[in-house]
Amino acid sequence: VLAYATSHLSGGQMNPAVSLGLALSGTLGPLQAAANMLAQLVGAILGSSFLYATVPHAAASTLGSNAIARGVSTGNAFVGEAVMTFVLVSVVLETAANRKSTARAQAPLAIASLRPACRLPAGFAVFCAHAVMLPIDGCSINPARSLGPAIV
Repeated sequence: VLAYATSHLSGGQMNPAVSLGLALSGTLGPLQAAANMLAQLVGAILGSSFLYATVPHAAASTLGSNAIARGVSTGNAFVGEAVMTFVLVSVVLETAANRKSTARAQAPLAIASLRPACRLPAGFAVFCAHAVMLPIDGCSINPARSLGPAIV
């Protein structure tokens, strides 16, 4: 929903990994990418601050911070996050940024919706990443989403 709502403003970018991928592919200029990433990080810190101010006993809360599950190594979690972030960025690049894509108007659906089967041609990258990574480390696939609660 947020990707659809903000696509006309920032291309629906809410993830520094996606902004970096767009910059490296030449779709987004380096200055705009840096500005977007800074705004995403500041927004995550502000959002976590608002959450802290809203949640009773927030000082005892994790505010949604990621935590690696018992029995999972840091390396396993890192590789999982790297692979799933790569999947997300790839889907964004191929659906929203690729000029040959016929799915541009539906790109947010391919990027962030729910579907039981996780086949990349059908998209739904965020759901697929969460289905795999939630039990491992809470699933971030977004550096801003992890940094905000960690700082607050």
